Amino acid sequence: MPINDDIEQRYLDFLDRYEGNIRRFCIDVSENPADAREIMQEVFAAVWVGLPGLKGDCHARQANRWLYRVMVSVLVRHLRQRPLYVAMPPAALPDIADD
Repeated sequence: MPINDDIEQRYLDFLDRYEGNIRRFCIDVSENPADAREIMQEVFAAVWVGLPGLKGDCHARQANRWLYRVMVSVLVRHLRQRPLYVAMPPAALPDIADD
């Protein structure tokens, strides 16, 4: 299936304008550079998939809102897939007595 050149150009134009915002968001919400890169790639993929649904003539404010919703959705999905680890000091754990 050939890629629609118009969609590809819209994607490249969108990234030219908003890539810095995406990078900043991903770095701010991640715990380490590897997580930031992973979230960033997921955001780029979500933008590619969702961009055809965004009106080409929308205002910058609408595009910002749309992008923010995409980034938050990707972040939530990323956090839900992560296992939860809790660090507790050994003194906080109860003694388990063998009966």
